[in-house]
Amino acid sequence: NQPDKKSGSTSSNSKPAIQTKGDGQKDPLHDSLLDQYSKASGIPRDEVNQHQEGYRQWLFQNVSNRPQLAVLLTTPGKIPSPSHLKTKNQLGAWETSNFRYKTQIGFNTDKIMKNGVEHCYVKWVHYMLKDTKFEYNIAKEIYDDSRDKSLHSSIRISWIRVYRRIRKHSKEHFAIYRQVVKAMENELIAHLSTLPGKGNPLGVPQKELDAYLNSYLAYFKTRLEYKLWKATCDLEKKDYPKLLKGIPNIRGSFKVACGPAPKVLPIPLMPVSIKSKKAGASKKKPKSKK
Repeated sequence: NQPDKKSGSTSSNSKPAIQTKGDGQKDPLHDSLLDQYSKASGIPRDEVNQHQEGYRQWLFQNVSNRPQLAVLLTTPGKIPSPSHLKTKNQLGAWETSNFRYKTQIGFNTDKIMKNGVEHCYVKWVHYMLKDTKFEYNIAKEIYDDSRDKSLHSSIRISWIRVYRRIRKHSKEHFAIYRQVVKAMENELIAHLSTLPGKGNPLGVPQKELDAYLNSYLAYFKTRLEYKLWKATCDLEKKDYPKLLKGIPNIRGSFKVACGPAPKVLPIPLMPVSIKSKKAGASKKKPKSKK
């Protein structure tokens, strides 16, 4: 069983080394912004944190000079009851726990001229998961056998135990999906916050920044797909060998079938700024030999 997804995207138009905090922990939401605040304020990086009043004031004062972000990655609030309408052959597995969603992506850029060179910046970016839905299936054979009173009681009880274990296993999928999606939301916010805004435009043509953003956001889309797939596969490998252990009258094991890993697109490189020549700059004259 693997997460499923539907996607669609739309679009419009030397840095200091990052230092970790003193305790060695990283905050994916604020670290990049705290790096900028440290540089702007002159306060050492290991002495600033997101709870300081100075950082909060800087954050609000400079919000108009940075890209406006709308990052909303949500998952359904409730886990649905399992459906028992399909057989194992119809499902392709004994149980399936799927997370379905559509990806909605958009951005807008603008440009200005500085010293005769086109500079561009990101005005806003939105990245959202829409129409999110959990789907939950347990094979009809297992459900029917757990409720078939014509079976010997010891056999039926064994199938009831199998059914309960599968329900517990399936619910773990949904908890993992939520963890993966929340982590990706924090990662997106941290990365997108470092894009060039109005206060620090990039000295490249606007079309180059647009092409970069298209590739950059497509990378995160495929990264989320891969992370959901891997989380699913890791749980199957860990849990499937144990699902039938210790249950009398039942032999065999559930086969792990993760399927091929989704392809993750390469992360693109940020375009390099074009350095403008100062107006009226004179060339150095060669030294005369004595």
